[in-house]
Amino acid sequence: MAAAAAGTQVNSHLATNPLLSTTNPFLSGNWRPASPTPAGGLPAALCSGMIPKDLRGSFLRIGPNASPRTLAAQNHEYYHFFNGDGFVVGVEFGAERVSCRCRFVETHKFKTGREMVSRGERSGLANTALVLHHDRLLSLAETAKPYEISLPSLQTLGRYTFGDKLTHNFTAHPKVCPISGELICFGYNFGEEDIQYSVFSPQGHLLRPALGVPFRQPVFSPTPHDMGITRNYSILLDFPFWDMQEEVKVEDGTLFGVMPRHATHASQVCWFRTDGQMGFHVAMCFEDEHHRRDGVTRIHMVVCTTFDYSFKKSNRTMVLRQWTMDVPSRGRDGQGRGAADNPIPIASGKVLSPVPCDFPVVDTRRIGLPCRYIWASMFSQRRRPAPIDMEGILRHDMVTGQTTTLTHPGGRMGGECSFVPRRYANGRRGEEGDGYLVLHAYRPGCKDDLTDVLIYNATFGANEKPLAIVTMPTRVPSGFHALWVDEEDYVDQGESISWYSNVNSTSRQISPATCAAPNPISRL
Repeated sequence: MAAAAAGTQVNSHLATNPLLSTTNPFLSGNWRPASPTPAGGLPAALCSGMIPKDLRGSFLRIGPNASPRTLAAQNHEYYHFFNGDGFVVGVEFGAERVSCRCRFVETHKFKTGREMVSRGERSGLANTALVLHHDRLLSLAETAKPYEISLPSLQTLGRYTFGDKLTHNFTAHPKVCPISGELICFGYNFGEEDIQYSVFSPQGHLLRPALGVPFRQPVFSPTPHDMGITRNYSILLDFPFWDMQEEVKVEDGTLFGVMPRHATHASQVCWFRTDGQMGFHVAMCFEDEHHRRDGVTRIHMVVCTTFDYSFKKSNRTMVLRQWTMDVPSRGRDGQGRGAADNPIPIASGKVLSPVPCDFPVVDTRRIGLPCRYIWASMFSQRRRPAPIDMEGILRHDMVTGQTTTLTHPGGRMGGECSFVPRRYANGRRGEEGDGYLVLHAYRPGCKDDLTDVLIYNATFGANEKPLAIVTMPTRVPSGFHALWVDEEDYVDQGESISWYSNVNSTSRQISPATCAAPNPISRL
């Protein structure tokens, strides 16, 4: 009960904030503002099941949260969560304790209420996604450079510019190659046509100057948002979504630009054209080793897309679609390799599953490689869903073509999940699919205003129940993207690995006496 009292105390000033809108969907429900926890975090409580004993590390989730300064500086009726302050939630799974920390990313806007623009460079919001590379945790948003965050404290360490070598803004979705350790990214400025593309070494060194890749129109919306990589190529996405006030221009078609990872000139980009649509997130890309012939590399890519995207309505029609692109190694008809003004036409994306979904994830050890499993969050089909309400998870099997779904228990609405491979006593990690899915979920209309972390078997059966439900000590607002970081990646390895040698059972249970509410599971 002490945890519940602490959570109530830290949120009390926001509950009575006179600026808080009850009609703006981005300031109501579980998107309404929340306060940070004390710096040391608060204990969570196990309320159902058993936590796998080999689950050791931090489950991180970031999203927008309107700070008091932001609320004071902006007309709250026009507030959009894209403009919210970065808010990082860290749930740390230790040997005997699960704790939760919530902290704002201390950007210029968080400190002053307004974003700073100097010489065309924005101070940034750092509210969209996280990436771990060369032992640094970076908080990201589309139109600015990253912020570095410490683990597990979540303290903001400042802007991070790769030793001042990062000369452009940074995408929210860079890719870390599991083979080379390289970080591949792009960035853009609103109003400019060129997308800047860069590759960094495993040590964070820029490998060559940024490459400018022209897109069809100046960027005035938060696209491109994601990219794909394979062993040897990078894929940029040019969707025909030119204006945030309008719908996607289907008639303009969609372009995919495939380029060698270490391209040095924009003429090396091979453009492909498919049906006009809109998508935010790439599920997977890989080179087909069985179709290498006559200097052609076949690439498969899966993206969540929809044909009728608009910011003015709920977009619950996104589904997983797969494209195949045959990339020539030499010029096409002697005039370049699929130029943007003469792209190679490809077939419509094949729908892999009709289940509406977004936030697709794979085993991060398989990024850029063939994957068997894609996990994604299923859109709520309620009549009036809140923004990004996700009622369950789907798992699509690329080998069998089957899609398995589950719905979160008790009407919970979840967010993006992370796959965590199982850890065996000898330190060996489970293969793809042998592990757990971890995600945040909240309970709409729950009088106790509770948020949970749900832990599932990654190869769940239809509507399988969670292995464990862990209740947070304070309300965690809804957010965008998640990241799992193993304990040994931020704690001394000697301390961390020695614990696994004493694993005698597969699960552990934290004391229900610290539960944030009296047995809330009994009310499901």
